[in-house]
Amino acid sequence: MEHLTSFGFYAILIESFKLLPKNGKLTMLIAIFSIVMHSILSFLLFYCIDFLISDILVHLMPDPTSFDPNNPTTFAPKTNSNFPLLNPSFKKDLSFVLIVEIAYIVATLMVAFLSGISIIIVSIASYSAKSLSLKELLGCIRRTWTRPLITTLYIWLLTFSCLVFTSMLISPLLIYNTPPTIMVAIVFGIGAYIFLLYLNVPWLLAIVISVAEENYSGLEALGKASTLIKGKRVHGFLINVSYCVFSMVVVGGCKMILLRNRWLSHHVMVYTFFVALLLHLTTLLAIVAYTVLYIRIKKIDGEDVELSGSILYAKLPTIQPYSTD
Repeated sequence: MEHLTSFGFYAILIESFKLLPKNGKLTMLIAIFSIVMHSILSFLLFYCIDFLISDILVHLMPDPTSFDPNNPTTFAPKTNSNFPLLNPSFKKDLSFVLIVEIAYIVATLMVAFLSGISIIIVSIASYSAKSLSLKELLGCIRRTWTRPLITTLYIWLLTFSCLVFTSMLISPLLIYNTPPTIMVAIVFGIGAYIFLLYLNVPWLLAIVISVAEENYSGLEALGKASTLIKGKRVHGFLINVSYCVFSMVVVGGCKMILLRNRWLSHHVMVYTFFVALLLHLTTLLAIVAYTVLYIRIKKIDGEDVELSGSILYAKLPTIQPYSTD
């Protein structure tokens, strides 16, 4: 039996990079789909928000008829309709802004969700050295999407609860607004964030389990992930830390480039597309790494990588089961 040290953190990353060329066309298609969709959604958001804000600014301008004829510099509203905040059109524009932002968030999450489960399916097939067609991939997504969706909703609820609890602890420190309390709040916030990265290791592994095994979703997947990851959580934690550090480097580096190159400030979409490209590729690699972690843990525990009912064994009859020989 293999030991955990035989596939340490770096070995998992190397294995993840090796998986990317296998089923490379599908992997590239998933990456292109994710990047293009996010770029289109960002463009639509910028366009809609810019249009709505321009309309709001028009409503904020005072009505020319509300000025005192004897003193043009004096604003003398005569009715409530002269107050912008009471203007029905102003309220309507604010409602549209809120609706557009909510629609953008929902659409972005849907794209990320579909891309995530797609790359998990492709990674499992690639790890088993099996080719996967687009038709088979779409069939797998159609048959499995409900399980990871339920698990993802539970994870969002857990994450939101942790954020609310952390905010409740930090808020009293920020009320005093003194350098010591602000410093303590910052240190506490960073510590809470790092602890959250440690907590969500089994949560992210549960999504992989929900995709790979048909009998697990929601709390069942979270429970199995917590059992599998015992004693091995450090590898998932290092994946999370590496992802966050690289993401911060990408965003920070791109902001520095944006500040030093004035022409980029006039091409926000170019900047957004470039940042989205790097972040989405990094996200896909992190998902592949978690899939590799799941498969290796299963092998260490003496279980078949592809159990009866897994996506490759039962859902794709044209693909042969994985052999550990």
